[in-house]
Amino acid sequence: MADKTVPLALEKAYTFYMLPFYYESTSIETKGLMSLWEPENRKISDEGSGTNVLYPYIMEFLQGQTCGNTTDTPETLRTFRLKVDKKSVRNRVFWEKFVHHSHVAYIPTPKEDEATPISFNILSESEEGFKAPHMFVYESAKIGILTFCIELARKEKTIEQLKLLNYYLHKIHNPICRCVCPALTINKHRTFENDYERVKAEEYLRQARTYITPHDENKEFSPYQEFDWDIRALIRMWIAGEKHIRLFSDMRLHLFTYCQIDDTKTNAISKDVILPDLFRLSRCVNDKYLLPFDKIEEEGGMLQSFENVYIASSVEGCAFIAVSQKENHGFISQMDGNVRLRYIWVYMLAIIQRYTLLNMSRQMIMVNAHRKTIWDIIKVVKNTKTNCYYTDVSPYTQHNQFYQLCCKNMHIKDLFDEIQNKMEIFNLVLTEKQEVKQRQLNWIVGFLTVLQAGDAVNGIWDNAYATVSIMVLASVIIYMVYKIK
Repeated sequence: MADKTVPLALEKAYTFYMLPFYYESTSIETKGLMSLWEPENRKISDEGSGTNVLYPYIMEFLQGQTCGNTTDTPETLRTFRLKVDKKSVRNRVFWEKFVHHSHVAYIPTPKEDEATPISFNILSESEEGFKAPHMFVYESAKIGILTFCIELARKEKTIEQLKLLNYYLHKIHNPICRCVCPALTINKHRTFENDYERVKAEEYLRQARTYITPHDENKEFSPYQEFDWDIRALIRMWIAGEKHIRLFSDMRLHLFTYCQIDDTKTNAISKDVILPDLFRLSRCVNDKYLLPFDKIEEEGGMLQSFENVYIASSVEGCAFIAVSQKENHGFISQMDGNVRLRYIWVYMLAIIQRYTLLNMSRQMIMVNAHRKTIWDIIKVVKNTKTNCYYTDVSPYTQHNQFYQLCCKNMHIKDLFDEIQNKMEIFNLVLTEKQEVKQRQLNWIVGFLTVLQAGDAVNGIWDNAYATVSIMVLASVIIYMVYKIK
């Protein structure tokens, strides 16, 4: 397949940025986190319209707290939404100035003194579905996924811009993409009626900036200088500096991208043109990465569920490209809503499994083969397989195909097999230890029998003294045997 360079203009383009994490505290609901997040009490699917595409028992796991359940359980997925607290000045300013305004990412170019500006929005609390910032927590496995959505802001947007923005923004270890929020800067040419209005405007911006980057609170503040930030600032803010929350990867985020192309005028865009961009979006790379497109397709890295709807999945992320042409314009125009309210839930089911299994694998490396620990892991495996792992998730073919695509390319079955193999090894170790203890106990019983027989025949010890001595000796030896790990 040729990697054709064709400028593709986009009607819609947005990406869900996902931050998988695990936590080591008893509960996720710490004081720090709950000052920022609150339990979601609204359904974020289209269940109310009667067109929910997943089986009800699966949606009960995914949205237990919003499907009529009065209490949450560790076996269901808990959903939290970023608070909108109008009583908090910092919180209010954050939404008004940071979220409700466009940002500019300056993408590096080969020339050191130049950068390519790309405008984007962070979608806000007024958006339906996943587009508002959310935190999904699976308490049984002590893992979670923090999500927020970024979309290209300009009317003239291209798939090249989307690839560049995703590639540079998703890197969190060493960000080299400078982001600027113009709304958090006072124009140098702005005039104020009096000093009070000027000081008020400056303090307003200071509150917003320190809310986003609290570690820079003591930094010299100038409201007339550009306010730079990167994805790490949002992460630090949204996990409230909680040390018990650990990222699965401190290098990169996981991305889920949707874009829609209007080809109604030419009807000229073919599959060969789409696939290179599709695979790069799913792998979160730019055009410098020469991927083996034919091989990825042959190995099941993509799915074409409908004419002109292309989906790719990988360990790094997922990408949808929908091409609107004359004969399918009406159908493609509905694809955006289907992705936001349906496909994203199928994806959440798969990604929760992946990081649950990765966390169990991490735990098994860190612990010894204790029976209690193994039983705890077995319990999580049982809950995960019962609540998440299915062959069929929907009465619709396209959603089952998508689920199977994600499970295959996120290696869900392989991870289950890996956990199962490790548990079998641990079971062998436990069995061997039990056999060793049994042999030791058999030796003790024989030893005590010989002592008692000798005492009875020779009368060497006083009977009472001998009995007590033997009991004490037996107790000490048995204690030592069971202390062997």
